[in-house]
Amino acid sequence: GQNDPGPLYMLIKLACSRNDARTVVDAVAAVRTARARAGEVSAMPPRLCAQFLAMCVACDAPDVLADALTRSLELGLLLSHNRVHAALKHWGSQLELHKVEQVVSAMDAGGLPPNTKTAYIMIRAAVNSGRQATAEAYAERLRARGVRLHATTLNLLEAGRRRQHEADSASADTDTS
Repeated sequence: GQNDPGPLYMLIKLACSRNDARTVVDAVAAVRTARARAGEVSAMPPRLCAQFLAMCVACDAPDVLADALTRSLELGLLLSHNRVHAALKHWGSQLELHKVEQVVSAMDAGGLPPNTKTAYIMIRAAVNSGRQATAEAYAERLRARGVRLHATTLNLLEAGRRRQHEADSASADTDTS
């Protein structure tokens, strides 16, 4: 029937663009509304949530994921830290910091406050892209929120500082010659 999330699986599977991903969010909202009217208040099945998140990555749609996080209760999409971190790692490995930031900024609203692992993913992406000042800003912002930085993350920051210092020294050497 119209309250069955079954067809959503097919929509998710067929989505191949950001516009498709936006359409899926609208469809999830419609199914959720129909289910609520019928007295069905349970969240969407975990498998659907997992496939939804994978779709956001496949469609390169961090904006759709951020929207879904912000509206997670309305949509019935209970997204886990692990799944969101997998998406962040994907965009982080491509050094697409703006996409990482877009999703992280919506995590609180989705009931997933950034944690130690979130910090590692963000800082690693910034350091690997050679944006040490951004990495330091992430660290400061996360610490201010009470997020503990793991030793691995602190080592990454230190390695980035050394790399930055060496780059600054090298450019100073070429300036004087």
